[in-house]
Amino acid sequence: MKENRDRKKTAFQAIALVSVLALAAFSLWLLAEHLEEGNVVGDIDTPINVSLKIDGGEWMLENMNVQTLNNTVYKFLIECSEKFNFIVGYIYWQGYDSIFVTSINGTENGENGLWWQYYVNGAYGEVGCDKKEIFDGDLVEWRFEEPMQ
Repeated sequence: MKENRDRKKTAFQAIALVSVLALAAFSLWLLAEHLEEGNVVGDIDTPINVSLKIDGGEWMLENMNVQTLNNTVYKFLIECSEKFNFIVGYIYWQGYDSIFVTSINGTENGENGLWWQYYVNGAYGEVGCDKKEIFDGDLVEWRFEEPMQ
């Protein structure tokens, strides 16, 4: 009887140890993922070439192969606004912990039911522009259009 209790106790301890180790490994994996994501948003060490196209409906701005040390859609847009002399309006949207572009070159969101939307290499931006990473050779487009439903 005592031998049976000792076996159960040992089995329980083994299961508990394996569970603790699994939880520790999972926590380390999550931490590594978080740290890796933290490196995505921000400046980079080696310049990349990214193209910018802004379609304001009645006006267009296009700059091909802009060399940048910024690797997010938002930071790249701000850099280009300073380089090419146009104004960008934006707000921080706390509910999404992200930047929301409200105007580009005087064209404001809501005019005629149109809003600024961004695309990278033709793909609609599904995260905040300050969260979307860009790479060498990418095309960043801002279009003043009806929002995607």
